[in-house]
Amino acid sequence: MVKKLYLVRHGETQFNKLDIIQGSCDSKLTAAGREQAASCGRLLKKEGIKFDRIFCSIALRARETLSYITDQEYTYLSQLKEWDFGLFEGEGQCLQRPEVFNNLSPDFYAQFGGESLTDFQKRIDGAIRDILTDTGDNFLVVAHGCVNWAFFEMAVKPDNAPPVKFTNCAVQVYRQEGEQFIYERTLDPLSEL
Repeated sequence: MVKKLYLVRHGETQFNKLDIIQGSCDSKLTAAGREQAASCGRLLKKEGIKFDRIFCSIALRARETLSYITDQEYTYLSQLKEWDFGLFEGEGQCLQRPEVFNNLSPDFYAQFGGESLTDFQKRIDGAIRDILTDTGDNFLVVAHGCVNWAFFEMAVKPDNAPPVKFTNCAVQVYRQEGEQFIYERTLDPLSEL
């Protein structure tokens, strides 16, 4: 049986707008973030996708995003929370410029009270695999940029990865065949705005 996973990043937050590292700390959606989330909901509805089960990070920004996407019942899971960046949280995004972030050692954030990349990836992989053991064919998961990036990296493997952007409210679509996940496409509700 083939299952589909729709993995959504939350809408723009106040911290995103101010270029502040969020991680496990939280901030509310901006007006633009609420419109992004509503646009995501309209796009999923236009695509005709019906979700059998919906899961969401415990973070306010993810739950707020989900409330604009659908009014279906959902389960929130702490395992879907964003990567814990330790002392870097609440600091300027300049500390995570791509040329720095992409070259960090896997244990970098652990030394500052955060989570190692290995622990983070295990948590995300385990959470999503557990979710897909549930009954149903179509699963919606609303989470975070690094959650979506980490799952993509594990599922697709960087050597075979097409270029993908994990923008606010982007929807990465995967199908599960046995133990393998196949990336199908990204739905971009921002192109609808």
